[in-house]
Amino acid sequence: LETVEAFWTAFSDKFLALWRTKAGGDGYPTALFADAGARLALEQEQHTYMHQLWTDAIRFGSAKMIRRILGLAHNIDLEWIEDPDRRALCETRCLRLARELMLNTVSYRTVQEVTAAARHVRSSIASLPA
Repeated sequence: LETVEAFWTAFSDKFLALWRTKAGGDGYPTALFADAGARLALEQEQHTYMHQLWTDAIRFGSAKMIRRILGLAHNIDLEWIEDPDRRALCETRCLRLARELMLNTVSYRTVQEVTAAARHVRSSIASLPA
């Protein structure tokens, strides 16, 4: 979960830094954003774009989690769990998290909120006896 947080934060920071310093192309030509009002509009557009990208990433990741458990392309990390009860517990946790993220995507505005949900799902479903 710490890796997820570090990845998204680094990606987001680098993506926006590149957009701000290496702007070009047809979508957002630099000449359109020369004055202060236009730069503010561009910052708002960048925020909107990143929010949509974040929402799409959560939804795609949720669908991928469900597909990798219930579909034909299983996840090897779960497949390697030999104890069927432990494996079922892990799959249940993953499916519960995926469902929550898919249905309530707009409730998760930051990567920390997503990882907190994962920690909550992990602790809310009873563990197997030792």
